[in-house]
Amino acid sequence: MERLHSFNALLIENDDQLQGGLVDVFNEFKFNVFDCASSALSKGVNESLEYDLLVCHFDSTSPASVDKTIRELKDRGKISYRSVIVVFYSGLIPEQNFLRENICVDEYIDLENSMEESIKKVEFYCRRFYAFTRFYNYIASEKYEDAINELKFYIRQRDEYADHAKRMLARLYIKLNMESEAEELYKKEMDCNGSGWALIGLLDLLLRQKRYSTVLDLLEDFLNTYPCYLRAYHYLVRTVHQACGNEAHVKESKKGNILGFIDQFKVGQEESPRRKGSLR
Repeated sequence: MERLHSFNALLIENDDQLQGGLVDVFNEFKFNVFDCASSALSKGVNESLEYDLLVCHFDSTSPASVDKTIRELKDRGKISYRSVIVVFYSGLIPEQNFLRENICVDEYIDLENSMEESIKKVEFYCRRFYAFTRFYNYIASEKYEDAINELKFYIRQRDEYADHAKRMLARLYIKLNMESEAEELYKKEMDCNGSGWALIGLLDLLLRQKRYSTVLDLLEDFLNTYPCYLRAYHYLVRTVHQACGNEAHVKESKKGNILGFIDQFKVGQEESPRRKGSLR
């Protein structure tokens, strides 16, 4: 099928060996490939483009802040609800760095894996973009009803792309101001599968609507079931900060438990994020 939407990949701070393997994959799937360093972001980014796939290398010993770079790209409108972010790392998963910038990373790939295995994981995302060609064509043509129906078709197939189709459908609902439909989808996915991505999507939606009490109730229930989910603690702290000064949003009966959860989060920051980021 002819592609009306041209896929764009942005590579940030990747070493030469990794970069070469990634470029080969992107060329195979006919992606437009762009490359930049965090220190030269203004020169390396095309202001007329949105980036579908961002692949970066997080190096804790480097002064370049990849997490802040991606945040800047998001603020500049270079990352959309359709974008996929992949982070290569060594050592501990840098999830907290990206959470502090309110960046949701789709996959962290440990560089302890073989180069071939790492490249194959990125190749999966390229293949998935290609499989969703019809959806992206509808988006490019602003045929949003057709785009919604296309995603529902993928969901009914129940194959390896069904879960991604659910995420994209919820995000598209939000873009189209169909927030009640998005909320219903997130809640259904949480009830049926306990999906971490559905929790995060629902929390973002509720926070935008300033429904702080609902967020706190949801987080308390979720953390009682999944006490090791790092992202939930981040949203808990974020919610309390946003609701601070408006006591009507924080129920008196919940305060003890909420403060207890925050204490757990502070302790968890000193532990390996690898232990707390297992649920996706």
